[in-house]
Amino acid sequence: ISFPNPATNQITFALNNDLQEITSAIIYDLGGNKIISLEPKTNNKDLKWNLKSEQGVKVKKGQYILSMLVDGIPVYKRFLVFYVLKIKILFQRQKWME
Repeated sequence: ISFPNPATNQITFALNNDLQEITSAIIYDLGGNKIISLEPKTNNKDLKWNLKSEQGVKVKKGQYILSMLVDGIPVYKRFLVFYVLKIKILFQRQKWME
């Protein structure tokens, strides 16, 4: 399970089965370029990613692939990164003099 998908600030990958464990995880872009290696949490049941590369740079919007080993079996999950553009409009009050 991955949530939220599409991701905007952070994404969590979690296993449904309590008996399984994540042993390694790498995120790639669709070009096959490695973005980051993730370390499973202490319970080895979930991963959290802040959408930043190993260099600390926020990734571009688009599709990415999580490649992980779950109990030695390769598992792949495709997901989206999508950013919401926040625009702040400031209105200036004007005093009209008579």
